[in-house]
Order: sequence, then structure tokens, then C-alpha cells
Amino acid sequence: MTFSPDTSSLLHRLDSVVKAAANTGYYDNSNPPIPHGISSLDAFQTIPPTPILEYRAQKLADTVTDPSAIEWVVGPYLGQSPHNVPYAEDSSAAVTRNELFRHALSQAVTQNPNASAAVVATHQTR
Repeated sequence: MTFSPDTSSLLHRLDSVVKAAANTGYYDNSNPPIPHGISSLDAFQTIPPTPILEYRAQKLADTVTDPSAIEWVVGPYLGQSPHNVPYAEDSSAAVTRNELFRHALSQAVTQNPNASAAVVATHQTR
């Protein structure tokens, strides 16, 4: 297998995701259990994929590493929609999300700082 020069960066990111997932209630109790870290891309490939319908059926608290750090849940029905995975965020993530929306809409809406807008998305068009 040929790897690009940034493989170590990719491996580092995947390892941090696997470590975080292993600290959630859902993945901590999964069968087979996921590893608490990975040392190669081959090790990452051995982790079985999670069926999305099974993941969506989980309680939000079982899918995050620190439920007490959540300030609010973004999305329809406070994250209880069977068709959407909830997004949990803190204030800095909300600022980033709003800045991304503002940038994406900057050519379509007025530059008036007092103007307001709403972003409506569905699971088909997110």
C-alpha cells in the first residue's frame, strides 16, 4: 500500500477519533469492542463500521465523551429526530457554525449588520 506524505497526520487524527469514541458509552460497550487507539491504517480498517440506523437510535449521552460539557443541542426536536444525528456544541462551535453560514450567504443577503436570516435545512439537503 502506498501512502502519501501526510499519512502520519491522518493516522494521528484517526487515532484521536478512535480514542474519543472508545470513551463514549455506546462504543465502550460495543461488541466487538473498538480499540482504545490505533497504530496503523490497517488497524483502523479492522474496526467494523457502525450501522447508521443503529447509531441514530442511541441516546445522545451515550455517543459523546463528556455529556456535561454540552451547552445545547442543535437540530430538529432537540436531537430526538429518528432521521438525524444530533449535533452537540458549545458556544465556540456555535460561533464557528454561524460564521460559516454568514460567509456562505454573504453574496445572497444584505450587508446590513442589523439584518437577520434563518437557515432551514433538512436531512436531504444538509
